[in-house]
Amino acid sequence: MAETLYPWAWVTLPWLKYELGIDATDTTQDDRVTILGNAAIDAIESYCNRNIGARDYDVRRVGGMPYGFSGMGLATPDVNRVWDRVETPITDVERIELDGIPLTFFLADENPELDPFLYDCHVLPRGVGLWRSFGWRAWTMRLIYSAGYTPDVVPQDLRLATAITAREWYRLPLLQRQGIRNETMNGQSITYRDATMPPEATEILSGYAKVGF
Repeated sequence: MAETLYPWAWVTLPWLKYELGIDATDTTQDDRVTILGNAAIDAIESYCNRNIGARDYDVRRVGGMPYGFSGMGLATPDVNRVWDRVETPITDVERIELDGIPLTFFLADENPELDPFLYDCHVLPRGVGLWRSFGWRAWTMRLIYSAGYTPDVVPQDLRLATAITAREWYRLPLLQRQGIRNETMNGQSITYRDATMPPEATEILSGYAKVGF
């Protein structure tokens, strides 16, 4: 049975093959490249401590305290109005409920001309969270939404980090089988790392990582 990329993958098999220098008509390595792509996706999401690929969510929370505030803007008037402990970027919302009551809402990126005070809440620009003028205190909350990146909409730096990881891991097994730990190219000595996230990739991904989420 042929290997397939995760449904939430933000890269495609043809793109991976191109980045690895494999001819598009060569299908002999498709399974290996697919496994490698999924491994890179797993590693990146694990490093970032969050889901990055596009998924659907049905989140239910119970409790009497406000939920989902980062606490990073205590001096701002929006401190109790922004629900940002959600997966991002939010791309679609099906339903928002507080104590079983559905709220009216809109997506700011799709409807920038709408007045937020005429709706119960709205998705902030770039899908970074939800804003509600009366805050989010409730005993029960439910949010049905979609969030994450697809191959058609993915930041170039995230795509680059994926390519860097895949390229290094693609070459590593052959070098290990040959017992090569370092070699000289163009007069420069190159030492190969084990199969961990390349520093060049983690430097890019630091902007996507979530702490304490």
